[in-house]
Amino acid sequence: MTPDELEFDDELAGIEFEPSTVAPNDDTPQAKRRRKVISKLARSRELDDLRYLMADFRGRRFVRRLLEASRAQETTFTGELAGTSFNEGMRSVGIFVLDEIKEADFDGYIKMLGEANKKEMEEPNV
Repeated sequence: MTPDELEFDDELAGIEFEPSTVAPNDDTPQAKRRRKVISKLARSRELDDLRYLMADFRGRRFVRRLLEASRAQETTFTGELAGTSFNEGMRSVGIFVLDEIKEADFDGYIKMLGEANKKEMEEPNV
């Protein structure tokens, strides 16, 4: 995605984008604005990556498996500190992935849930 494709606020409208690194100790208004543009572009790329993943059933299937493995929507309590801490760490990662997917492609998330429900209904009970 190019800077022209992003919706900039008025503060960023006149910035000439240069993908060079801005020195971390540079606190000039121009450097601050450049960092803001670079940050917006990076976030846009992250969300685009997730939209790409969720556009295909194989990507949605992978995300669903990842969320199931992380136990994002389950209790983490095991009765012992180490086990509960480990489970809570996995759950935290799952919640992060879930939030990212919902922000990037909520419709894809809903589609993934529908596919998961359909799969559960088609699988024979063992």
